Amino acid sequence: ARGPHQDRRATRRDEAEGVKILTIHGSKGLEFPVVIVANAGNTGRRTGAGSAIFHPTSEYGLSCSLGGKGEKHNHFFELGKKEEEAGELAELKRLLYVACTRARSHLVISGCFTRNNRGADKSLLSMVFGALELSPDDPETSSCGFCGFEVIPDGKESVLYGTRDREKRVRLDAARGLYDREPRVRLVPRTEYSATELQALLGPGPEAWAAAGAAGPAGVGDGVDAWFGSLCHKIIEELLRGGTDAAEGGSAQAGIRARRPLETDCPLPGRYDAFLEEALELARGFFRSAFARELFAAASAEDGGRPEAEVPFTAKLRGEDIIVNGVMDLVFRPPEKTVVVDFKTDRVAAPENHAVQMALYRGAAAEIWGMPAETWLYYLRTGEAAQSAEPLPPLRAGGLPGSA
Repeated sequence: ARGPHQDRRATRRDEAEGVKILTIHGSKGLEFPVVIVANAGNTGRRTGAGSAIFHPTSEYGLSCSLGGKGEKHNHFFELGKKEEEAGELAELKRLLYVACTRARSHLVISGCFTRNNRGADKSLLSMVFGALELSPDDPETSSCGFCGFEVIPDGKESVLYGTRDREKRVRLDAARGLYDREPRVRLVPRTEYSATELQALLGPGPEAWAAAGAAGPAGVGDGVDAWFGSLCHKIIEELLRGGTDAAEGGSAQAGIRARRPLETDCPLPGRYDAFLEEALELARGFFRSAFARELFAAASAEDGGRPEAEVPFTAKLRGEDIIVNGVMDLVFRPPEKTVVVDFKTDRVAAPENHAVQMALYRGAAAEIWGMPAETWLYYLRTGEAAQSAEPLPPLRAGGLPGSA
């Protein structure tokens, strides 16, 4: 049975702030201001060439080792081995992605290059240096613009151990001097924002949103309006899968009514059916509009002309040190340009309230597809379409409200 002291310790461990030591798998779904990926030069456990007795292959099934090479060499076994190694390498790259994306503001990757791991595929450190085209032997390549590396001097084992005998205890009295100092506090400016966050920070205040009868970004306004906007987006996305005539098709609408999207998140559950019917009518209004018909016709002239819905992106602003992420509601690609459509449920058309968000979408679309981009606001309640072309104001990490 658990004692009272065990329970108190468990509670303190769950609630305590400070440094957390986790495996990469254990960190999935979590975020921290600063993340250190330690021992990134580790290549994992070695396996001998003859340790496996079989390997599965996707094409030829299970192939067994014949115990050697030459006359006993099994070609299919070698294929399976290479396929398995490729899968392990792909999984390691996914783990590196997970580790790096746990950091909100600052990421440190540390490790040692040795003669055994310098060119090893299974070293996270080699993957990072290869991706950034950095060389530990060439100081001139020590920076790639947004990151760099520095050589950490070797620590003397004698500081911690009286002898090289590993069984000896650590000499804490000798090592105390390493820690008896004032902690170094470093303020790390925030560099990553969502497009709606930047709109809220740099755009008009709550009064302008209230005047437009809209929910507004980042918690400004009423939560029911924000949820209703998400419902409209979801219905348009589902109708779009059925083609341009889906909005008038009874089967498509019946399917949406049967699935009842976002019902569990409805702030007013008793009014969900009324909200759903209103959202369906607003979505049908968009597909019937001359604005939508013109866009669909222009995009269809190109190969694969169907627009893309809910397109996520992450982009570094050109000339700035800000990283922006967001989701574009609808992207059309007519000849020689990209058109981004953003849906709004505002009761009054006020494009200036969304100018920052649209400028960010426009810049990201131009970078992604490599051609000029236009951004349009379509007001579902009024049926109005308004182009937004205002330039983005200068941005700098650390110079925004709440960036430190």
